[in-house]
Amino acid sequence: MSRPSPAAARTIAVLNFFVEHPTQAFTLTDLVKSLRLSRATCHALLATLVDTGYLYRKPDKSYVIGPALVAAGRTARAYYSPLEIAREEMRSLADEYDAICTALFREKEEIVLRDRAGGMSHLGWLPPIGQRINMMTLWGGLSLAWESDATILDWINRVEIDPASEERARALDAMRAARERGYFFAVRQDSWSNELAHAPLEERREHTNLFVRDLDDDRSYTLSFMMAPVMDKKGVAFVITLSALRHDVTGAQIKQTARSLVDACNRVSAFLLRADIDSDED
Repeated sequence: MSRPSPAAARTIAVLNFFVEHPTQAFTLTDLVKSLRLSRATCHALLATLVDTGYLYRKPDKSYVIGPALVAAGRTARAYYSPLEIAREEMRSLADEYDAICTALFREKEEIVLRDRAGGMSHLGWLPPIGQRINMMTLWGGLSLAWESDATILDWINRVEIDPASEERARALDAMRAARERGYFFAVRQDSWSNELAHAPLEERREHTNLFVRDLDDDRSYTLSFMMAPVMDKKGVAFVITLSALRHDVTGAQIKQTARSLVDACNRVSAFLLRADIDSDED
C-alpha cells in the first residue's frame, strides 16, 4: 500500500475547510490557526489554489471558494448517482460470498430492483433489472423495518390480514429484530430442495422460514437472504440484499456475513450523507 502524500493531504485539508464553510471568507491567519499549518506552508498552498482557480483572493486579502471548485462541484453533482457508489460494494460482496447482491428501491407500494451483481455461480441466473415486488403483502414490506414507526404502522394496517394473527405478530417481531441488529436475514426450512430454487416465488416463500430470533453460533443453517439499509438524510435511501448463497453456514458465519453487508451499507450511507450535507450548503 502506497504512503499518502503529506502535501496532497494538506491541500485537501484546505479545500475541505472551504467546502465545509462555503459562504465564509477566511484570512491566512484564520486558516493557519484552524488547520494548524505553518504560515509559510499555508501561504504557498493558498497561492497555488488561487492560481488554479480553486480559491479566490479578495481585495481585503481574505479567501473564498473559487470558480474552478464551484464548477467541479456542479459536474460531480450532475453525474452523481447513489448506485455508482453502491455498485463496487455490491460487486465485492457478490464475489466474496459467491452470491447475488441487489439494490432495491421503494416506489410507492412496490420495491424495484435497480441494480445487481452476481458471483461466478450465478452469472446465468441474475434477476432482471426493473423487477418489481409488491409491498402490500405481509412479508413484502420487510424493507420498511428501518423506516419510522408511523410508516411501519401505516403499512401494517393496510395489509389485509387479521390484526390478531400469529403471522402478523411474527412480521412485526422480525422488523423489530432487524432494527435492533441493523440487518434482516431469513433461513430456509429443512424441506428446501434444489428443485425449489427455480419454482415460482410464492411456492418458494412457503418453504422459507422468514424469521429466526435467536441464532445458535454452532448450528448449521441454509441462508435464504439478508438485507441492510443504505441511509441518507431523509431516512432509508434503498436496501442492499445478499441472496443465493450456495453452502450451509453456521450462525456465527451468518453474523460475520451480516457484518460485511452492514459495513458496506454504512460506507455507502456515509458517502450519501456527506453528499447531502454538501448539497445543502451550496
